[in-house]
Amino acid sequence: VFEQVSVFMTDNLKQPHGKPLKPEERHQVVLDYLKKIDKPATVFHLRWSEPALLSPKVLTTTPAFWYLRYGWNRKMVEDMFFLSQIEVDYALEKSFDEVFGGGYKGKRWVDTSIRGQLDNLWEKLHGKKAHQQSQNIHSKKLNFD
Repeated sequence: VFEQVSVFMTDNLKQPHGKPLKPEERHQVVLDYLKKIDKPATVFHLRWSEPALLSPKVLTTTPAFWYLRYGWNRKMVEDMFFLSQIEVDYALEKSFDEVFGGGYKGKRWVDTSIRGQLDNLWEKLHGKKAHQQSQNIHSKKLNFD
């Protein structure tokens, strides 16, 4: 786990590759990130307590204003979500916009595993693959034959 965490803790945050994090690995990534930014885990105080693991549910249900109250900035919060492989959904993004102001232009975790599952489902249902058809240089459209 330590080697994987050290890859995630680089200064130039890169999209983590490979398998999704296991719950124990995600917990460790979050704890290591808290050490790196020198913040206590008290921001999660009403959602989490020590022997339990820090889960995506704990992180996504922690109110955005708590992060601000405990001295976090938006980049810290977004980096934690990115490193722990948790997607920021529309509602969470809007709450971050409201609390921290403005939009976020940094990197975000995108779970690409669902795309393959959708393609496989389409293929099972229709016996065909989805493919791209280029109409012109500036636009591409998915066609399902």
